[in-house]
Amino acid sequence: MTVPPLATWDNRGSVVKGAEMAKLIKCTCGKIVRGETDEELLANADEHIRTDHPEIVGKIPHEDLLAMAEPA
Repeated sequence: MTVPPLATWDNRGSVVKGAEMAKLIKCTCGKIVRGETDEELLANADEHIRTDHPEIVGKIPHEDLLAMAEPA
């Protein structure tokens, strides 16, 4: 069975469709950015980029950030 990328499990071990799970992005600077939803993850990643990497603000598409994400 292939598990969709945004999946969670019910108490019987079945995938709950459409449910999101917490994700994280490990930045090359060592910081870990986390979010409970894709929207929260992207907002937190944008804030991290703004504060710690201003030279790349607007240069990494959200699709690329989500591709870097892994389950938390």
